[in-house]
Amino acid sequence: MASESMVPEQAKQHPMKGKRRSQQQQTRSSSGDGEDDIFVFEANEAWKDFHSSLLHFFEAGELCDVTLKVGTKLISCHKLVLACVIPYFRAMFLSEMAEAKQTLIEIRDFDGDAIEDLVKFVYSSRLTLTVDNVQPLLYAACILQVELVAKACCEYMKLHFHPSNCLAVRSFAESHNRIDLMDMADQYACEHFTEVVECEDFVSVSPQHLHKLLSSSDLNIENEKQVYSAAIKWLLANPQHHAAWLDEILAQVGQASLIQFCVSCFYLGRF
Repeated sequence: MASESMVPEQAKQHPMKGKRRSQQQQTRSSSGDGEDDIFVFEANEAWKDFHSSLLHFFEAGELCDVTLKVGTKLISCHKLVLACVIPYFRAMFLSEMAEAKQTLIEIRDFDGDAIEDLVKFVYSSRLTLTVDNVQPLLYAACILQVELVAKACCEYMKLHFHPSNCLAVRSFAESHNRIDLMDMADQYACEHFTEVVECEDFVSVSPQHLHKLLSSSDLNIENEKQVYSAAIKWLLANPQHHAAWLDEILAQVGQASLIQFCVSCFYLGRF
């Protein structure tokens, strides 16, 4: 206990009363049974220093305990850090898999730059997206289960939709089960339908996807003839689907004239 001489004179004359505490500095509680007060110190700013240190160790290649090999690219990093952010690696390092004990882990069928960008994101929480890296990054984020990055990629791709690429993006999204991006692409295709029909990717869409587009209530058209023309264009380019899809697709045209319908069926070899 401090001696009387060590207590400032000002404190003797003005004892501290009920001062409001800072939540970021400390929490005070009393047990009420005569025990000493308990102070909990919270150094929230220290997390920034901690995060900065992790990034420094990664960039300097210090204290690393695992190296990822992606093609010819070698990425030195820390198992614990990877496990904190990437569920794929968390499951790997906590399992009985051989990779859990290895210091060199080869990852196949990924773009090396995409994996490196993803690892850098783990340490820095920052990611630069471009038209060149967004698709390999989305692929890597989906497979490695980094949902934050996957959503960011989807939003970026949405901002860069164009009639010439929205169908290809939609196909890419479907192959990775990104329902959110599929819906975004479909909405864009409906809004720009007449332009999309003129693009070369249009005749390559699946019959199921075409049926969904033509039956959409959000289709931005001036008249049903545009829908009819789009259906005929696709059917002419895909004769292998006539038997199963001719009726289904032409049924979406609405009030197409009987003459047009018969002529089309004759031309397509239905009669």
